[in-house]
Amino acid sequence: MAVHGRKCLMNFKSKNSGIWASICSSLKEIHALSSVPANVIARRLGNGESTHFWTDIWMGNEAFSSRFPRLYAMETNKQALVSNRWNNGEWSWLWRRNIRDGAEATQLANLTSLIQSIQLIDKANSWTWNVPGNTSFSVHQFRLCLERALFPCEPLKTSWNSLVPKKVNIFVWRLLRDRLPSRLNLNLKGLDIDDISCPLCPYQVESIQHLFSSCMLFNELAQIISNWTRIDIVIANPKSTL
Repeated sequence: MAVHGRKCLMNFKSKNSGIWASICSSLKEIHALSSVPANVIARRLGNGESTHFWTDIWMGNEAFSSRFPRLYAMETNKQALVSNRWNNGEWSWLWRRNIRDGAEATQLANLTSLIQSIQLIDKANSWTWNVPGNTSFSVHQFRLCLERALFPCEPLKTSWNSLVPKKVNIFVWRLLRDRLPSRLNLNLKGLDIDDISCPLCPYQVESIQHLFSSCMLFNELAQIISNWTRIDIVIANPKSTL
Protein backbone atom coordinates (compact mmCIF):
# COMPACT_ATOMS: atom_id res chain seq x y z
CA MET A 1 0.00 0.00 0.00
CA ALA A 2 2.92 2.31 0.66
CA VAL A 3 4.10 1.80 -2.92
CA HIS A 4 0.84 1.61 -4.89
CA GLY A 5 -1.41 3.79 -2.75
CA ARG A 6 -4.20 3.15 -0.25
CA LYS A 7 -6.79 2.50 -2.95
CA CYS A 8 -4.82 -0.14 -4.85
CA LEU A 9 -6.86 -2.97 -3.29
CA MET A 10 -10.17 -1.39 -4.28
CA ASN A 11 -9.38 -0.37 -7.86
CA PHE A 12 -6.75 -2.99 -8.80
CA LYS A 13 -4.28 -0.34 -9.95
CA SER A 14 -0.50 -0.34 -9.67
CA LYS A 15 2.06 2.44 -9.96
CA ASN A 16 5.17 0.30 -10.43
CA SER A 17 6.17 -3.14 -11.64
CA GLY A 18 6.26 -6.13 -9.33
CA ILE A 19 3.98 -8.84 -7.95
CA TRP A 20 0.96 -6.56 -7.49
CA ALA A 21 1.36 -5.18 -11.02
CA SER A 22 1.36 -8.78 -12.34
CA ILE A 23 -1.83 -9.54 -10.40
CA CYS A 24 -3.54 -6.43 -11.79
CA SER A 25 -2.41 -7.33 -15.31
CA SER A 26 -3.77 -10.88 -14.95
CA LEU A 27 -7.15 -9.56 -13.75
CA LYS A 28 -7.36 -7.25 -16.75
CA GLU A 29 -6.57 -10.16 -19.09
CA ILE A 30 -9.31 -12.26 -17.46
CA HIS A 31 -11.84 -9.45 -17.86
CA ALA A 32 -10.76 -9.05 -21.48
CA LEU A 33 -11.74 -12.66 -22.28
CA SER A 34 -15.07 -12.56 -24.02
CA SER A 35 -15.93 -16.00 -22.63
CA VAL A 36 -15.44 -14.97 -18.99
CA PRO A 37 -18.08 -12.66 -17.47
CA ALA A 38 -16.73 -9.19 -16.72
CA ASN A 39 -18.47 -9.21 -13.34
CA VAL A 40 -17.04 -12.53 -12.14
CA ILE A 41 -15.32 -10.44 -9.45
CA ALA A 42 -17.78 -7.76 -8.36
CA ARG A 43 -17.63 -4.81 -6.00
CA ARG A 44 -19.60 -5.00 -2.79
CA LEU A 45 -20.56 -1.45 -1.95
CA GLY A 46 -20.10 -0.26 1.62
CA ASN A 47 -19.54 3.40 2.42
CA GLY A 48 -18.66 4.23 -1.19
CA GLU A 49 -15.47 6.06 -0.23
CA SER A 50 -13.12 4.17 -2.55
CA THR A 51 -15.35 3.65 -5.59
CA HIS A 52 -15.73 6.25 -8.32
CA PHE A 53 -19.38 6.86 -9.11
CA TRP A 54 -18.99 7.34 -12.87
CA THR A 55 -15.85 5.52 -13.99
CA ASP A 56 -15.77 2.37 -11.83
CA ILE A 57 -18.01 -0.61 -12.53
CA TRP A 58 -19.95 -1.05 -9.30
CA MET A 59 -23.43 -1.89 -10.59
CA GLY A 60 -24.03 -4.02 -13.66
CA ASN A 61 -21.35 -4.73 -16.27
CA GLU A 62 -20.71 -1.19 -17.48
CA ALA A 63 -19.49 2.05 -15.93
CA PHE A 64 -22.12 4.78 -15.57
CA SER A 65 -19.94 7.11 -17.67
CA SER A 66 -20.59 4.83 -20.66
CA ARG A 67 -24.13 3.90 -19.75
CA PHE A 68 -25.28 7.49 -19.17
CA PRO A 69 -22.97 9.64 -21.33
CA ARG A 70 -25.21 12.72 -21.30
CA LEU A 71 -25.23 12.83 -17.50
CA TYR A 72 -21.49 12.16 -17.33
CA ALA A 73 -20.91 15.15 -19.61
CA MET A 74 -23.03 17.28 -17.26
CA GLU A 75 -21.17 16.15 -14.11
CA THR A 76 -19.01 18.85 -12.48
CA ASN A 77 -16.70 16.33 -10.81
CA LYS A 78 -16.09 13.39 -13.09
CA GLN A 79 -13.88 11.69 -10.47
CA ALA A 80 -16.57 11.89 -7.81
CA LEU A 81 -16.80 8.95 -5.43
CA VAL A 82 -20.05 7.17 -4.69
CA SER A 83 -19.95 8.71 -1.22
CA ASN A 84 -19.74 12.19 -2.79
CA ARG A 85 -23.13 11.62 -4.42
CA TRP A 86 -24.74 10.36 -1.21
CA ASN A 87 -26.03 13.01 1.19
CA ASN A 88 -28.11 12.36 4.31
CA GLY A 89 -29.64 9.15 3.06
CA GLU A 90 -30.37 10.21 -0.52
CA TRP A 91 -28.58 10.77 -3.81
CA SER A 92 -27.50 14.31 -4.68
CA TRP A 93 -26.14 15.72 -7.92
CA LEU A 94 -23.93 18.61 -9.03
CA TRP A 95 -24.63 19.39 -12.68
CA ARG A 96 -23.08 22.14 -14.80
CA ARG A 97 -26.61 23.35 -15.53
CA ASN A 98 -30.17 22.17 -15.06
CA ILE A 99 -31.11 18.87 -16.70
CA ARG A 100 -33.11 19.40 -19.88
CA ASP A 101 -36.03 17.41 -21.20
CA GLY A 102 -35.34 14.64 -23.67
CA ALA A 103 -32.29 12.37 -23.51
CA GLU A 104 -30.86 13.99 -20.36
CA ALA A 105 -34.11 13.70 -18.40
CA THR A 106 -34.59 10.10 -19.59
CA GLN A 107 -31.07 9.08 -18.56
CA LEU A 108 -31.50 10.73 -15.14
CA ALA A 109 -34.80 8.89 -14.61
CA ASN A 110 -33.17 5.58 -15.57
CA LEU A 111 -30.18 6.20 -13.32
CA THR A 112 -32.36 7.19 -10.38
CA SER A 113 -34.53 4.11 -10.84
CA LEU A 114 -31.44 1.90 -10.99
CA ILE A 115 -29.85 3.11 -7.75
CA GLN A 116 -32.90 4.07 -5.71
CA SER A 117 -32.69 0.90 -3.61
CA ILE A 118 -28.98 1.37 -2.83
CA GLN A 119 -28.14 2.24 0.76
CA LEU A 120 -24.61 3.08 1.86
CA ILE A 121 -23.45 1.60 5.15
CA ASP A 122 -20.63 2.37 7.55
CA LYS A 123 -18.35 -0.32 6.18
CA ALA A 124 -15.45 -0.31 3.71
CA ASN A 125 -16.10 -1.42 0.16
CA SER A 126 -14.98 -4.93 -0.68
CA TRP A 127 -14.84 -7.47 -3.50
CA THR A 128 -17.06 -10.51 -3.84
CA TRP A 129 -16.91 -13.68 -5.93
CA ASN A 130 -19.90 -13.23 -8.23
CA VAL A 131 -20.72 -16.80 -9.28
CA PRO A 132 -24.20 -18.30 -8.72
CA GLY A 133 -24.23 -20.17 -5.44
CA ASN A 134 -20.72 -19.04 -4.43
CA THR A 135 -19.77 -15.72 -2.84
CA SER A 136 -16.43 -16.75 -1.31
CA PHE A 137 -13.43 -16.89 -3.64
CA SER A 138 -11.41 -20.07 -4.00
CA VAL A 139 -8.88 -21.17 -6.59
CA HIS A 140 -10.92 -24.33 -7.18
CA GLN A 141 -14.12 -22.40 -7.94
CA PHE A 142 -12.28 -20.00 -10.24
CA ARG A 143 -10.70 -22.90 -12.14
CA LEU A 144 -14.15 -24.46 -12.61
CA CYS A 145 -15.47 -21.12 -13.85
CA LEU A 146 -12.70 -20.86 -16.43
CA GLU A 147 -13.18 -24.47 -17.52
CA ARG A 148 -16.92 -23.96 -18.05
CA ALA A 149 -16.24 -20.81 -20.04
CA LEU A 150 -13.31 -21.99 -22.15
CA PHE A 151 -14.04 -25.73 -22.40
CA PRO A 152 -17.81 -26.10 -22.61
CA CYS A 153 -19.27 -29.57 -22.30
CA GLU A 154 -20.21 -31.06 -25.65
CA PRO A 155 -22.68 -33.86 -26.32
CA LEU A 156 -20.37 -35.54 -28.84
CA LYS A 157 -18.74 -38.73 -27.60
CA THR A 158 -15.20 -39.58 -28.61
CA SER A 159 -15.07 -42.62 -30.86
CA TRP A 160 -11.63 -43.67 -32.07
CA ASN A 161 -11.16 -45.71 -35.25
CA SER A 162 -8.38 -48.26 -34.84
CA LEU A 163 -8.06 -48.71 -38.62
CA VAL A 164 -6.58 -45.24 -39.18
CA PRO A 165 -3.50 -43.57 -37.65
CA LYS A 166 -3.90 -41.77 -34.33
CA LYS A 167 -3.15 -38.42 -35.92
CA VAL A 168 -6.18 -38.86 -38.18
CA ASN A 169 -8.37 -39.61 -35.18
CA ILE A 170 -7.04 -36.53 -33.39
CA PHE A 171 -7.55 -34.37 -36.48
CA VAL A 172 -11.18 -35.46 -36.85
CA TRP A 173 -11.76 -34.97 -33.12
CA ARG A 174 -10.46 -31.40 -33.33
CA LEU A 175 -12.43 -30.78 -36.51
CA LEU A 176 -15.75 -31.84 -34.98
CA ARG A 177 -15.13 -29.54 -32.01
CA ASP A 178 -13.91 -26.57 -34.07
CA ARG A 179 -10.45 -26.73 -32.48
CA LEU A 180 -8.31 -26.56 -35.62
CA PRO A 181 -6.06 -23.48 -36.00
CA SER A 182 -7.99 -21.68 -38.72
CA ARG A 183 -7.28 -17.98 -39.14
CA LEU A 184 -10.58 -17.13 -37.49
CA ASN A 185 -9.88 -19.36 -34.48
CA LEU A 186 -6.37 -17.97 -34.08
CA ASN A 187 -7.75 -14.46 -34.18
CA LEU A 188 -10.36 -15.33 -31.54
CA LYS A 189 -7.56 -16.66 -29.33
CA GLY A 190 -5.90 -13.24 -29.40
CA LEU A 191 -3.13 -13.88 -31.94
CA ASP A 192 -2.21 -10.97 -34.18
CA ILE A 193 -3.58 -12.07 -37.56
CA ASP A 194 -3.28 -9.52 -40.36
CA ASP A 195 -6.09 -11.02 -42.41
CA ILE A 196 -8.64 -13.67 -41.41
CA SER A 197 -9.99 -14.14 -44.92
CA CYS A 198 -9.37 -17.32 -46.92
CA PRO A 199 -6.36 -16.83 -49.26
CA LEU A 200 -8.14 -18.81 -52.02
CA CYS A 201 -11.71 -17.54 -51.71
CA PRO A 202 -12.29 -13.79 -51.99
CA TYR A 203 -14.43 -12.19 -49.27
CA GLN A 204 -14.71 -15.45 -47.28
CA VAL A 205 -13.54 -15.79 -43.66
CA GLU A 206 -11.21 -18.74 -43.09
CA SER A 207 -13.34 -20.60 -40.56
CA ILE A 208 -13.59 -24.35 -40.07
CA GLN A 209 -17.06 -24.30 -41.60
CA HIS A 210 -15.71 -22.59 -44.72
CA LEU A 211 -12.59 -24.72 -45.09
CA PHE A 212 -14.51 -28.00 -45.02
CA SER A 213 -17.62 -27.06 -46.95
CA SER A 214 -17.41 -24.14 -49.38
CA CYS A 215 -13.68 -23.53 -49.94
CA MET A 216 -12.63 -23.93 -53.57
CA LEU A 217 -9.58 -26.06 -52.68
CA PHE A 218 -11.66 -28.40 -50.50
CA ASN A 219 -14.22 -28.92 -53.26
CA GLU A 220 -11.49 -29.61 -55.83
CA LEU A 221 -9.84 -32.19 -53.52
CA ALA A 222 -13.21 -33.78 -52.80
CA GLN A 223 -13.84 -34.11 -56.53
CA ILE A 224 -10.40 -35.69 -57.13
CA ILE A 225 -10.95 -38.20 -54.33
CA SER A 226 -14.44 -38.93 -55.63
CA ASN A 227 -13.10 -39.64 -59.14
CA TRP A 228 -10.28 -41.79 -57.75
CA THR A 229 -12.46 -43.91 -55.45
CA ARG A 230 -15.54 -43.79 -57.72
CA ILE A 231 -17.57 -42.84 -54.69
CA ASP A 232 -19.85 -39.83 -54.63
CA ILE A 233 -18.78 -37.54 -51.81
CA VAL A 234 -21.64 -35.60 -50.28
CA ILE A 235 -20.49 -32.40 -48.57
CA ALA A 236 -22.52 -32.12 -45.39
CA ASN A 237 -23.85 -28.88 -44.01
CA PRO A 238 -21.13 -27.69 -41.59
CA LYS A 239 -23.80 -26.68 -39.06
CA SER A 240 -24.86 -30.30 -38.80
CA THR A 241 -21.39 -31.54 -37.93
CA LEU A 242 -19.73 -28.66 -36.07
